Amino acid sequence: QNAALKAQPGTADSCSTAGMAALAAATNINGVTCVVPAFNASQTIDACLASLLAQRTDLELEVLIVDDGSEDGTSVKARQWQARFARLQMSLRVIRQERNGGAARARNVGIEHASY
Repeated sequence: QNAALKAQPGTADSCSTAGMAALAAATNINGVTCVVPAFNASQTIDACLASLLAQRTDLELEVLIVDDGSEDGTSVKARQWQARFARLQMSLRVIRQERNGGAARARNVGIEHASY
């Protein structure tokens, strides 16, 4: 029966040390960036950021709010949360776009600025 458990060629148990090190390096995750596109979201941004602030993980969490040309003070409200995030050693950045370009564009801008 023990012979049946022996690693077969091409299985994970037969991987070389170098191969395993390369796999570990390729899958090493240092943190997570959460991109939040926001357009005229002053009524909902507080609930969103409170929820993100409550998240617990062993990974570093970076939150990027991309204000997509809001006219209701979304950026101002989001920036009011930065000190709360900093106290918990979490990153909150607010990127303001002057004109609305849609959620997809806002997500892409966030991805371009993401640390992770």
